[in-house]
Amino acid sequence: MRIRDVLVFSSIAASTVALGTACDLAQALANGTGDGSEAGASSAEAGPDAAVADVDAAARGLIDEAGHGEHFSHGLGHGVGLEIHEAPMLGRGRPGTLADRVPITVEPGIYLPGQGGVRIEDTLVVRSGAPAAAPVMLTTTATATARELLVL
Repeated sequence: MRIRDVLVFSSIAASTVALGTACDLAQALANGTGDGSEAGASSAEAGPDAAVADVDAAARGLIDEAGHGEHFSHGLGHGVGLEIHEAPMLGRGRPGTLADRVPITVEPGIYLPGQGGVRIEDTLVVRSGAPAAAPVMLTTTATATARELLVL
């Protein structure tokens, strides 16, 4: 009997959930984080050779404008492949560029100490020929997009 080599690729996705009715603060955090996520994904449409720091800045800028810049304390995302955290690392001041056909995450978050927070994690594939060839979004759900606050 022969055993074949199998490559298993990683994936990352998250949803933000509120039980009962979401308070105004939870909805505002979800909206602000969602806006940052969309800005980061749109910035990745520049395609290969887009600076990873610029992709981070696009998301971080909207979150900062919403008054939560100090509450977004980590990098925007990273490459995904055989390992869950691979190059390129998308973050403030990080060197490097995006590459064609490389899966990356866009995962901004706003965290209020002692109150809670929201993090959105999307995985997309950068493609050449952008913006006509927008990144391919790999994370979606049947009930809500990863950017929507899911109220149970």
